[in-house]
This record gives sequence, C-alpha cells and structure tokens, in this order.
Amino acid sequence: MSSTRNVLLLSACAAAFAAPAAAQVEPNGFYIAADAGYHEDSSKRAESSLKKPDGFTAKWRFNTDPDWAFYGRLGYRVSPNWRVELEAGHLANFDGLESVTGSPAASQPQGLCRAGVVRNQANPNCQTPSGSFRTTTVMANVIYDLFPESAIRPYVGAGIGGAYLRARTNGQMSGTPAGFAPYQNVRIRDEDTSLAYQALAGITWSATRRLSVDATY
Repeated sequence: MSSTRNVLLLSACAAAFAAPAAAQVEPNGFYIAADAGYHEDSSKRAESSLKKPDGFTAKWRFNTDPDWAFYGRLGYRVSPNWRVELEAGHLANFDGLESVTGSPAASQPQGLCRAGVVRNQANPNCQTPSGSFRTTTVMANVIYDLFPESAIRPYVGAGIGGAYLRARTNGQMSGTPAGFAPYQNVRIRDEDTSLAYQALAGITWSATRRLSVDATY
C-alpha cells in the first residue's frame, strides 16, 4: 500500500525551559513541549497488489473525519530567533472511516461499502465501511521566531521525517465484475512507512519566565 497525506493541525502546547530566563528573551538551551489539537486529513490513497479482471489495479481513497492529534517535542533554542526540535506525534482516528472510494470511471469494484448489507432497489445506499486509518510520525523541525524580545511572538518553520500508517478496514465491495458473486466482503490489514514533511506557523505567548503557550497551525 502506498499512501500520502496532508495534515492541518491546530494545537496548544506548553514548553518548560530548562535554563533561567532573561528579561523578555527566552534563553538558549533545551525545552520540552506537549501538544494536543485537531487534524483534518486529505484522503489517503491505496493501490491493490493484485490486478482486477480488466488488467488494472484497484486504486481507492480512504477518507476520514477530522479528529484529535497529540504531539511531544524536545527542542533546543540555538539563538533568540532559531530553534530546532525532535517531534513525535500520533494522529488519531476515533471516528473511523468516512468512505472508501475509487474512480467512478473504473471497473468494479470502485470502493467499499458496509459489510453484510444487501443492496437492492429498495436499499441502494452503499453505507460506510468500518475501520480506522491512524498515523504516527517522527519529525525534525527547524523554527524561526519573529520578534524574540516580545511577549507574543509569531513563528514559522518546516519539518521533515517519517510516518507510519496503519489501516484496518472491514467492508463489502461496491460491485463485482461479471461472472463473480455479487456481494464479496473485504478485510484490509496493512501498514506502511513513508516520507513525511510539514510547514508550521503559529504564535507563542510567554505566560511566565519558564513557561510559554503556543497556538500552531
């Protein structure tokens, strides 16, 4: 399974700095931070390892609802403006899948429906398959703080690392080619790792001399 994703995260974090603070300027040195927020996913793309009777593989999109995200960070402030971080995160999928769909122009199956539901003219709806799609990330970030002497400081940054993706799905094929049984259930159990990257922007507020609060997008 190959998969790509874009993540939008709104988070709040608290960082406790390990060194004493000078007036208005955060000290150089190590800090720790914890984030909790919300993420909105783009669809995740998956491709079957086997081909359908028409000679093409099945290409589906796994769509999920917005859900919670949790991060922990260990950082080091190099200068008043620059800091680097090692970040570990988990993007939850408590609400499960929204849909699993493919191209309407492709041959059947074009996606997954709820397992165990017999569709006919009286009950034509595909309904949502059960399952989840979760992601764990490890990233290295570089962040630039604007106006480091201010109590409220905007910042921008970028990160690169890796993502571990875990898919669990139980569903029923939306349709089958001619000559096959009309209703076939599918169970997907798959993991994958891929390159991950992100852009960061936010605002930091120095709540105390040793504690700051961030809002990050």
